[in-house]
Amino acid sequence: MVAGLQLVYELASLRPILTSNRAAGVPLAVSHAIVLAALDGALWMLLVPLIFAAFDRTPLRRGTIGRNLLARSAVAGAAMALQAAAFCGVLIAGGGFSDLGVFARTSPLLNFGYEFETNVTTMLMVALAYAVLLRVHAVRHEQRVASALELSLAEARLHALTVELQPHFLFNTLNGIAALVRDEPETAEAMLIRLSDLLRLTLGVGHPAEISLADELERMAMYLDIQQMRFGPRLTIHVDVDPDVVSAAVPPLVLQPLVENALTHGLAPRRGPGRLDISCQRRADWLVLSVQDDGAGLPPPGEMREGTGIGNTRARLAAMFGDYYRLELSPQPSGGTLVRATVPYRHVAGDARPALIRHSPSPGIRPAADAAEPAA
Repeated sequence: MVAGLQLVYELASLRPILTSNRAAGVPLAVSHAIVLAALDGALWMLLVPLIFAAFDRTPLRRGTIGRNLLARSAVAGAAMALQAAAFCGVLIAGGGFSDLGVFARTSPLLNFGYEFETNVTTMLMVALAYAVLLRVHAVRHEQRVASALELSLAEARLHALTVELQPHFLFNTLNGIAALVRDEPETAEAMLIRLSDLLRLTLGVGHPAEISLADELERMAMYLDIQQMRFGPRLTIHVDVDPDVVSAAVPPLVLQPLVENALTHGLAPRRGPGRLDISCQRRADWLVLSVQDDGAGLPPPGEMREGTGIGNTRARLAAMFGDYYRLELSPQPSGGTLVRATVPYRHVAGDARPALIRHSPSPGIRPAADAAEPAA
């Protein structure tokens, strides 16, 4: 910024320099004027870092404004004097090697006093540039602090929602095990062992704001093992995962509540065999997670309400992806329910700060605030 301002200033000064010297009876070639302007600007560029460092050490704050303003004035005066002395000294010292030496000795405008006086304008420009850059840096710092605070709040919300969800699925699973204790004790025992493995995996890693889809699928597989024991041969599970999406970033326990909702409200109330289809696919810049069952289907619109699993998942997707996600529940023509979550696709590797990411929605996806989905 300072270099650009200095260049503009030096270019704007060429014509006045030529005119002033010709009026004083000392013609100056344009090429010589360019050399003088380049020398003047180069010397100022060498001094600017020192001036900025001195200004940094003398901030204009309440209680120190007067003292530090005097200190900055002294720095400015010293910089102008040093630049003027160096400018004249270089020309005089190099006079034997260039025609500029003749000009340096004969021009009444080339002396320390004149250069010091003209440096006032340049010094004011440097001081203004410092003030502007200081404000720019302050604004950027405020933005970084605000972003860090937003991220911290989002991660805290994700953490709280994840902690809330774990007891919900635990109690539901324990109720399913309790129903088998009397009639199928061996199955109930195997389910308890598998549940302990799942809890060890889920609780052992804490509550990260995001995990990879591969980790989420591993946990879901353990949960499905438990449910397979519960439902037995009447439950058929089909999982279709695109290998390219396993590194996608998702909030923990994003699939499990959708699966649990399908089993508890879709397949459990229904007698006979049931099918559960789970799909994880990528569509352009979006990750689409689908859970479909052929169970009881959605209740009538007036009786629908959003339970803990779906409501919690919706809140965590909102905390992680802002407005650009979609969670839809829709009845299927052949019976059952399809739950589809669509979120921006990104890899879990790298800077794991998904709460601050804002993607432009594709034509087929509206922000969550504009979407009216049924509840379950």
